[in-house]
Amino acid sequence: METPISNTSTSTSTRFPYNITDEGSNIKIHEDETCFLLSIEMPDFQEKDLQVSLQRNILTISGFRRSCSQSYSDKDDEYNGDRREAPGYNYTSTKRQRLSRQLEIDPNAIDIERAMASTWNGCYTLYAPKRLPQFRGVIV
Repeated sequence: METPISNTSTSTSTRFPYNITDEGSNIKIHEDETCFLLSIEMPDFQEKDLQVSLQRNILTISGFRRSCSQSYSDKDDEYNGDRREAPGYNYTSTKRQRLSRQLEIDPNAIDIERAMASTWNGCYTLYAPKRLPQFRGVIV
């Protein structure tokens, strides 16, 4: 059962508490008997662009990327007044993106030591197995 989560929703059906810091984020959490599967869409970000940290039960996934594009116009056509279309004009642009997602996790429900993460096709996926209930024996 996949359920999208946003800043305004409250969920009691999952033991994966959350606090999303970015409006409009696309986060999905899937829960079954053995694990939680968290998927966050982060378009244009690769694994090398991301940092993941866990401090005081707050899982932070942040990323920074910088891209450059360059174009050169060698048009001899009619010049319409736009400098970028002037013959022999070289145009360079730099784009910087910063992204951060924060989620509060329940350490009693999730075994974070065995968690695994991967990034593929602009989607960050975290596999977090549930903590097994500890058997408490009764001495007779």
